[in-house]
Amino acid sequence: MVEYPNYFVRHSIPSDIVNTAVTYLGESTIDIENNSLYLDLLSPGPHLVDKYEATWVIQVELTQNHEIIDFWPLFSKSCAGFKNTSDWQYTFTHFENFTFEPHLYDIQNDENTNIGFGTNTLNTITVKATYYFVKHNVLTPISPINKWLPECGTNDPNQLIPFSFSLHIKENNELSTSENQISQLQLFPNPAGNLITLKLINKPIQRLAIFDLQGRIVYWQELKDNSNRIEVEVDLSQFNYGLYIVQIESTEGIVSSSKFVKR
Repeated sequence: MVEYPNYFVRHSIPSDIVNTAVTYLGESTIDIENNSLYLDLLSPGPHLVDKYEATWVIQVELTQNHEIIDFWPLFSKSCAGFKNTSDWQYTFTHFENFTFEPHLYDIQNDENTNIGFGTNTLNTITVKATYYFVKHNVLTPISPINKWLPECGTNDPNQLIPFSFSLHIKENNELSTSENQISQLQLFPNPAGNLITLKLINKPIQRLAIFDLQGRIVYWQELKDNSNRIEVEVDLSQFNYGLYIVQIESTEGIVSSSKFVKR
């Protein structure tokens, strides 16, 4: 009998942000195009703006039995324009004003870019964001606008902070018999479209589960005892865009887990 570890999401707290700064970069102009995400806030054309750069430095250390599975940037405290969207491509378009070191895309897709996955410590991440305080349309200077891009619900640059994020965490159970016996799990393609293939190397699959970032099971499958299948194809057509954790148990009771992105 395998005792499964607990999975949960930890949201950032003020002490996770070890340094913050907002720097005024001067006056500039930006051009709002017809296909811009900001057309619901501004009319097309050139606009006079004050340009700011906000910087956050993040570092987290958890208790020894907590293992970081993934890092996910959430801007619900920083900027209203980044929340309430489940479309992966739309979300990445919103990140165009943000830079991450290490790079956000590398964190999600490059196994060589590790910010602390598999450990209890989130390595240092530096986040920089460009904000524009829009004064007016250049063509109609007598009509003040006084709005932030991205929209932040404030006219005070110091209120652009704090940045917020979440960690997906596995709480390792010392009673588990499989912690040191992890078989190799492959999944492809990743990112995935409507189908993904899950494969255990030389280990028949007994059952599998897929979790969302809130730790909820969104898919479950148990294979017949005599199937001896090491590969399973899962239909993702009803899944929302985003990040998921897959957990597979072999017929020997060995549990393996990995992450994938549904696009």
